[in-house]
Amino acid sequence: MLKGYTANGYKQISFMTFGESAIAITKIRPGTIIAVINPRLMPKKPNVKADQNGHTFCIDSEAQYMMIGYSEEYDICKGRT
Repeated sequence: MLKGYTANGYKQISFMTFGESAIAITKIRPGTIIAVINPRLMPKKPNVKADQNGHTFCIDSEAQYMMIGYSEEYDICKGRT
């Protein structure tokens, strides 16, 4: 079981991509729903506790993600500081 929570209690998952897959994924427009297929779990840094900062996965190729739809209700909230 994967555990990783931010300070406010939400689970945090990060994805990293490199090379050709990084170029292709930048062409996906905001609001697109994608499926991530079998990403590689990145190892934790030695000085970071297991539950700190959530988990990071790596997408190594274009075959590891698939566009499956689009969210019509997608929007970016302009938060207040």
